[in-house]
Formats: sequence, C-alpha cells, structure tokens
Amino acid sequence: METKTLKFKTNINCPHCLAKVTPVLNAMPEIELWHVDLKSDNKILTVEGDVKADDITEALRKTGYQAESI
Repeated sequence: METKTLKFKTNINCPHCLAKVTPVLNAMPEIELWHVDLKSDNKILTVEGDVKADDITEALRKTGYQAESI
C-alpha cells in the first residue's frame, strides 16, 4: 500500500458541509487521514492514503460537493 497525499479545491465551506462529507470520507478504507481547511480561500481538502483522485472527486460529487485536484 502506497501512502500519498492529494489536495483538492472544494466547495465544502462550513461545519454543516463538513458533517455531510465526514461519513463518506470516513467510510473509504483507503483513506488514512483527511482534513478540510475551512479557513483557506479554496477550502482545501487534504487526503492521505492509497487513494485515487477520481475516487475522492466522485465520492464528494455523490454527496453534492465539488472537488478539483490541485
């Protein structure tokens, strides 16, 4: 298993939004650690683990949020 760090610009912009994506991201076994910086202009989501960017963007899309790999 290869651990890598991916970063995404998102539209997760408040604690309520964060609460909606938390169970989705926590349910992905390939994610070891994740965090959204709500104070950054681009609401940066940082994900660590053996993950693919497409899997993250698709999971968030299904929850109603956007993520763009940076």
